[in-house]
This record gives sequence, C-alpha cells and structure tokens, in this order.
Amino acid sequence: MKYFDALCNELNIPHYFIYPRMPKQNTYVEVSHLADKNEFYLQGNIGCDIESMQKKLEEWEYTWNYVRPHEALDYLTPDEYLSRLQFVPLPTRDVIILQT
Repeated sequence: MKYFDALCNELNIPHYFIYPRMPKQNTYVEVSHLADKNEFYLQGNIGCDIESMQKKLEEWEYTWNYVRPHEALDYLTPDEYLSRLQFVPLPTRDVIILQT
C-alpha cells in the first residue's frame, strides 16, 4: 500500500483510505463488492489468464450497468436510471435554498 500511496502523492492524486468491510464508511462500494463476489466470482467467472479475465470483467461490467435491473433504482438499470435523471426534474422537497 505504501508504494501505491507514494505514487498517488507523486501524481497529486488524493488517496482516501477506508477500512475493508465497513459499510458505514462507504456503503456503495461495499454493495458493489458484494454483488461482484456473489454474482460474478462465485458463479465461476474466473479466467485462467489476464486476457480472458479482462474480457469476462468487461462483460460483467456491461451487464451490471446496462442489463441487470437494480432494486434500489426502482428496478431500472443504472444506465436507464441515469438517462431518466437527465430528463426528469429531480424532486426538491428536501432541498434548502440559502440566500446571501
């Protein structure tokens, strides 16, 4: 980890550390990792070489973003959800407008 952190510093890239398996620190990442584990790796999607593994991961990423509906997104794919957000005004009932 120290080499990665040093390279980030050298490239002026902020590196924030969170502890693994701590959903309160970053819920979205933990949910994504759990889905990757259960729906990709535990389904036998492990390649023997880097090229085949890269291809399988790219297929999984496409499935996750464009094919698989997500309960948290009202059973839309992330792509469908994002498209909808770009064209439908977001509700503003929880927005506070500050005037200076």
